[in-house]
Amino acid sequence: MTGATSVLMAEAVAIALATIVTDRLNLQQIHFLSDNQQPVQFLNAVDQENPPDWRIKHFYSSVH
Repeated sequence: MTGATSVLMAEAVAIALATIVTDRLNLQQIHFLSDNQQPVQFLNAVDQENPPDWRIKHFYSSVH
């Protein structure tokens, strides 16, 4: 990936890629570990309309 302008953006891309790979491998009940609290809180929230950085919203749209 080119153009990552923040650690938060890089984390978003990593999580999105991991979800794509686990989905294609038909893996279930996957647990992701992260040392970045912002994306964890965002992904665990009921309302995922307001990400911590709007530039990463499209990455998390693919996360189920």
